[in-house]
Amino acid sequence: MAIADKTLRVQSFFDSKSDCHDFPVVHKPVSASWLRSVLLRRNRRALIKCPTGWGKSSLVINPCIQDFLAADKKVLVISHRRSIIKSLDIPGLVDYEDVQPGQMQKTRGLKVVANSLISAKFDDFIKDVDLLVIDEAAQVLDHVFEGSVQQREVVWNTLKDVVHNAKSVVFADADVNDECLALIKKGKEFIHCFEIDQAHTDVSCKIGALDQVRAMAISAAQAGHNTLIAIDIARDAEALGKVLEKAGIESLVITSKSAGWPAQAAFIQNPNTNTHQVVIYSPAITSALSITSGHFQAHYGLFEGSVTPRSAIQMMRRDRTACEFVIGIRNPQNKREEIADVEFEASTKSDFDAARKDHMKRTGWLRDNIQLTLPYELNRQGFQLEMIPNDDVLGIEGFKANSAGRRAVKKDTAVTLLNATAATEAQAKRTKKIGSSIEAEHFAAIRFEAQQGLKRKELSFYDAQFWGEGIGQVKLDNYRKLFAKASITFEELVQELHKGLLTNTWTPALSVELYDRINAVRHEAILAGFKMPKNTGSVSDRSKQGAISEIMSLHGLKTKRKDGGKSGYYYIIDPKSLEQMKEYTGL
Repeated sequence: MAIADKTLRVQSFFDSKSDCHDFPVVHKPVSASWLRSVLLRRNRRALIKCPTGWGKSSLVINPCIQDFLAADKKVLVISHRRSIIKSLDIPGLVDYEDVQPGQMQKTRGLKVVANSLISAKFDDFIKDVDLLVIDEAAQVLDHVFEGSVQQREVVWNTLKDVVHNAKSVVFADADVNDECLALIKKGKEFIHCFEIDQAHTDVSCKIGALDQVRAMAISAAQAGHNTLIAIDIARDAEALGKVLEKAGIESLVITSKSAGWPAQAAFIQNPNTNTHQVVIYSPAITSALSITSGHFQAHYGLFEGSVTPRSAIQMMRRDRTACEFVIGIRNPQNKREEIADVEFEASTKSDFDAARKDHMKRTGWLRDNIQLTLPYELNRQGFQLEMIPNDDVLGIEGFKANSAGRRAVKKDTAVTLLNATAATEAQAKRTKKIGSSIEAEHFAAIRFEAQQGLKRKELSFYDAQFWGEGIGQVKLDNYRKLFAKASITFEELVQELHKGLLTNTWTPALSVELYDRINAVRHEAILAGFKMPKNTGSVSDRSKQGAISEIMSLHGLKTKRKDGGKSGYYYIIDPKSLEQMKEYTGL
């Protein structure tokens, strides 16, 4: 009885945090054609919740868009990713990046990413549209609240206005939830909610430790199997690609950085190609891509809390023919729920800030506890679950492979940056805004920023390693603060640490004591962009010392532990890194 009660409490708590919707009237469409005929009736507000692969885009939404355009009605399609916009090929829909001067006065259809809704050239068009479509609506909201968005609150308010003013509105997503319902509501207008039951009883999922499954994925690729691997951390996707490259296996790695490059873009456009033995992808692909060729024989997912459980499932379900997934999971070190609280307390506490906090705390809990929430969500959707017995040897092998892959990525990045030709300022700004179409364009923009930041035209290999893909600028900014007047307690404590390390008397015990003082103002450290271990009473002294060294590392300063004999161990700043930072900044 006690176990049953605990299970119910866990389920209730999970349901309160998970993507769900509470709507009294839910229609169960008998077919895609029936649903399409309902949506084609004018002045409708509709939510469509259906499982991945059901055909909501190809069989329902796209034909509706075509019908409205054929009737000379104004259509607006909003997405959260450029790749989705690019892949939506419907005559009459103008791409937001290809708009010509004066074109918006004549066009009847526009497809645009949410970030660009606030562009002045779209003001008149978006005020009054006949049909508004937001496919992957829950992901669009997640992007506005948590993604890389400038003028976030302005984008949110514009999105709300567009939804309110549109005559007909369709939100579609496998994860339609209460946030979608709240946004689409307009006074007392009736909202049509269509839901297709999810059933994945024919798909099995084997679940194990993250690094152990990473090793299993590498073995599958090395054995010659056509392998599809979803990874929620982009740099781990790149690292895995490097590991396979060193083993003589060519893989296609797709991240938000590389999604527009020729090979990656070609795969996104035609994912049923048999060109690649191994494809590795990050959350750059969570939707709008369907593989039906049967080319891939092995399917893996590696998740560490960068996406919600449902997004993780959407990532893996890109291959409609897959009958088995092997999934590795591990909870993240940092608590997103805590970050949500910290950022809200530092905000103006507007209605938008409150809505963003609620969103981030809900999704944050789901991500922070991915080891619990992903298996729970898989089970809830009907997948057949099986736990993989723990294998420490494989786990160590996977951990070492990931570490080696990350080092290889860092080195290759430095070499590529060193060989790049710097872009102009205008080119660099454009690439940063809309992304790159080839690798050379990406690194040309980074080269420009590196030369500007380091104030030198010629870069050495060490300069390129220091800069990476932009982390060098963060280190420079942090280092300069060591010599400025401290504005917050955290900065005072870091300055104290810096001075102490220069005296060659900074002991491990002092690092532990300083960590505790920083932990007392951890909200300041988090707002400054520093990661802190989970705020529990069980943080070990070793973890505290590691956190202090990581703080110094983000100031461009490496620390070393020295043996002082009878005096015991002490920390110093690596002279080479100190000299490098002095040279870069003149401080």
